[in-house]
Amino acid sequence: MYKFLTYFFILNLFFITNLYSQSLEQVKPWMGINIDKGSKGVLIKGAIPETPADKAGLKSGDEILSVDSTKVTNPKELINYIQSKGVGTEVKVNFIREKKSQSLSLKLEAKPDQTELVKKQLIGKKLPELKLQTLEEKIFTNKDLKNKVTVIEFWATWCVPCRATHETLSKFAKDNPKINVLAISSEEIELIKSYSKKEKRSFTILRDSDSSIHSYFLVYSIPTTILIDKDGIVKEVSLGGGFYLDEVLKKAIEMNK
Repeated sequence: MYKFLTYFFILNLFFITNLYSQSLEQVKPWMGINIDKGSKGVLIKGAIPETPADKAGLKSGDEILSVDSTKVTNPKELINYIQSKGVGTEVKVNFIREKKSQSLSLKLEAKPDQTELVKKQLIGKKLPELKLQTLEEKIFTNKDLKNKVTVIEFWATWCVPCRATHETLSKFAKDNPKINVLAISSEEIELIKSYSKKEKRSFTILRDSDSSIHSYFLVYSIPTTILIDKDGIVKEVSLGGGFYLDEVLKKAIEMNK
């Protein structure tokens, strides 16, 4: 009996230790920038306030060519290099600003919870001036919102989780004609038109040609859904679809009463 209990205890201890070790993750460092592929390196589309990049002075429009002595030609290379470093590591960023080569140093910080970060920065914020491209290649502005509650989803044609939300959004738009439902992509207009022609959704599809609205709303993962009240104030932010999208849509209905 004693041997059995000893063996049982050892097995449990091994199981718990193994489970604990598997659940541990390395703290991920980050710079705090919204990025895209540039002409030579990695284009900064926006620096999130109070992050290492913002504190160091990196700005929208800067193009990162290398970090330390490592060349970066696309977002994946930059992300991989930064994540190979530890939190608290100081790195030298070499970049181009207005055709001039510059460099600065910044200290990497732990990446915060993405949803909480975005909510903290956006809820209560005023909707900026909109100059979005319609599928008819006209300009969509704030006046087109007509002081209605507005649901905005940031998406892309290549994003499978985004496309998965579109049936829900389309039905919601049909059932709630007094609520604006906008789907904003920064892709080429022909790609967006092709998707729209094939899928025939009920919501309004728009193009953010210079990604300025993406940057304003700190969109660095998709789908991201923003809920705006009748006065143009951000009331809710959600990342992903499913339950999280459903909660935003429920809140939109409540706000519209």
